[in-house]
Amino acid sequence: MSHIHLIEDEIGDVVDCIYFCSDWCNENYCNNSEDYEYQGWYGGVEHDCNELCANCEEPIRGLTNEHGTDQTDEEWEEWKKEVNLNL
Repeated sequence: MSHIHLIEDEIGDVVDCIYFCSDWCNENYCNNSEDYEYQGWYGGVEHDCNELCANCEEPIRGLTNEHGTDQTDEEWEEWKKEVNLNL
């Protein structure tokens, strides 16, 4: 599960989001950014695909694999290995 920061356009529609591994990372990221203001707790959010925390780059597990089916523990471990090699 992740914490997210919603990005809205000028009329208030959500156009994107930033993923975080924790509320602390969300707040820290926003406090160190000139572009984003911390919006408060928005955690415990399930999402489809694996992501990296925008603040600390910790892997955040999604629900599905790249084929859209339930992700196995083995697929999750393999994805983390691939990501860590590319960091």
